[in-house]
Parts: sequence; structure tokens; C-alpha cells
Amino acid sequence: MPLVADRIKIVRVMQNLLANAVKFSPRGGKITIRARTQDGRITIRVLDEGPGVPQELLSPLFDKGVASLRRESDAGESFGLGLKVVREFVRLHGGRFWIEANSPQGAQFCFSLPQRQ
Repeated sequence: MPLVADRIKIVRVMQNLLANAVKFSPRGGKITIRARTQDGRITIRVLDEGPGVPQELLSPLFDKGVASLRRESDAGESFGLGLKVVREFVRLHGGRFWIEANSPQGAQFCFSLPQRQ
């Protein structure tokens, strides 16, 4: 079943997720992209080996009015606004966006979109 989507918005989603993965991964770190279809949905995961996103920061990332959050240990590095764009573009496609831990370290930035006939 094909994925019917706004190409520009989905490319932007991937650009933002990959930019975050590169930004927060250590030099020489591995970034992995996984895609899977199941039950009429496609799920994409971008995995990195960076510091991850602490559980207490997951909710504030998406609070209205919070453009970004800075990690005290990473001077000058922030995340948030790009992820808000990701979440909104995925939502506009009837999808869902979430973040999980990437064991043993790092983060998984995931989104799922419905496939349409």
C-alpha cells in the first residue's frame, strides 16, 4: 500500500530528525534509519548514539511557547523548535510522533503515518 503524503513536509520531517541526530551524536557515532509497515501504517525511526533526551524534558519540548531547551552540559546545543515542526507535520498527515530511548545510549525519534490506497 502506498504512502500518500506531502513530499515537502515529509522531507522536512526527515531533515529535522537527521539534523538532530547529527547534532547530538558524538564524532564517529552511528545514526540509523529504520522503516517498517504494519497494520496499514508506516513507522520511521531515526536512532542516534547521543546523550538521549531525559524523561523530564520530553513533555516540556512540546509545551506551547517553549521554543527550545538547552542542555546545561551541552553549551550552545538545544532542541525543541525543529521537533515541534516534526510533530505538527506528522499530525497534519494523521500520524503520531514520539521519542524513545535508544539502548544502551542515545534516542529514537519515531513517527508513524497511515498508508492510504
